[in-house]
Amino acid sequence: MNKQKLEELNHIINELKTVRKELIVDRKNFLTIETYKCILNNGHTIIREKLLKGGIDGNAAVIVPVTKEGKLLLVVEPRVFTDSTVGIGFPSGYIEKGEDAIQGGLRELLEETGYCADNIEELDEFYQDVGCSAALNKIFIALGCVCKSKQYLDESEFVKFIECTLEEVLALEQKGYIKSASNKLAIERAKVYLKGR
Repeated sequence: MNKQKLEELNHIINELKTVRKELIVDRKNFLTIETYKCILNNGHTIIREKLLKGGIDGNAAVIVPVTKEGKLLLVVEPRVFTDSTVGIGFPSGYIEKGEDAIQGGLRELLEETGYCADNIEELDEFYQDVGCSAALNKIFIALGCVCKSKQYLDESEFVKFIECTLEEVLALEQKGYIKSASNKLAIERAKVYLKGR
């Protein structure tokens, strides 16, 4: 990645850093926990807790957007509980009620970047945390992406995005800019897919 693009990315990261966190305890929680008594086939009983997001499992889609020019789009947004308080990765989000994973992924792509895709293919799927969640995440590659509109962000969303080559994305991961497991897996799957074309 050239020095100018890295400076631009560092400027965006600095802009989106968290400067203070305050614990709020009197609001309706997005995260809830259900406790289950589970009886195993071997006759043993175990107690397990299940994490829900907004009252549902929290299935999500991760989209690797590839523009018509062959560039990948990375989003930069606050991730307040990480060391840097900012996350870099691909557009992603929860699949809403009534959507399938592809619809949810394409919606997230449009909302976070304003881009639409000609074609979308599933690359992989994984459970977010099998110890306490039933959230199934799907990774897609979106090909032929072009900008069709402005971003459609919620009031509390602050998302910027940049175009990078595959080599630049790989370099950012190696330099520690991209740290989430879902994005690391998406990078590996996209690298294999794109190099096989």
